Amino acid sequence: MTGFAENSMKDMTRFDRLADAKGFIVVYPSQDPWRNLLRCWNAIEPAHQHRGSGEPSLIAGLTREVLTNYHADGARVHVAGASSGAGLAVVMAAAYPDVYASAASLAGGEYAFDKVKPDPDAVSPVETAKLAHAEMGPRARQVPLLIEQGSADTTVPPWMADRLASQWAAVDDLAPDGRLDGDVDDMPDATRRVDAPGERPYTRTSYTARGGGQPLIEKYDVEGLAHKWPGGGTGSYADPLGPDMTSLMWDFFADRHL
Repeated sequence: MTGFAENSMKDMTRFDRLADAKGFIVVYPSQDPWRNLLRCWNAIEPAHQHRGSGEPSLIAGLTREVLTNYHADGARVHVAGASSGAGLAVVMAAAYPDVYASAASLAGGEYAFDKVKPDPDAVSPVETAKLAHAEMGPRARQVPLLIEQGSADTTVPPWMADRLASQWAAVDDLAPDGRLDGDVDDMPDATRRVDAPGERPYTRTSYTARGGGQPLIEKYDVEGLAHKWPGGGTGSYADPLGPDMTSLMWDFFADRHL
């Protein structure tokens, strides 16, 4: 999703209202329609999956400009996106793990999804995890990731979120020492189903390193949700029913820093 127009992240998420209440800065980058007529980000294209070039360089440059101009805390910068923007958020976590303390993907896919799209059965999440780890390079670290997925999403089907969780668990396993040695795996460490009045039921699954600590991955599977932002404001991609994903994302971000 982009900052404004029909698929406005500002109107859909209302992150600015939460920012005013909690005291943080929120930025809504907007895609140039000349780059994509639907105003979607191009993270599925290899040209936009690497540090120092394409859309990742633009987002990172904007981030650094905001940090400088507003004297913000560089240890507490986070990136979130929905749909194509979710894909870009994951790219940013791989390409700039030294800039973003954590990331969130709502209805998105894994890093290097272009390798998966032709035949998901032919490429494992571990293979794409190795590509993400290689992109991190000497800056490799375990970047906490929040994943959200609707069970009724036909644009980004639920198996994509499952693959992303498996991929990122492998990235977190590789990050400390470059080895797949089981320090982090894609077996859930905690699962809780929430069914609150006025909200869609959802299941929260968390994945933690073998040594303990905060969850490195939190996954929210929202029942009956289509390709929309749960608890959202206005727009074609907003679902007024909770859970309030904007607040859940902020809670995840607020506890994490570089």
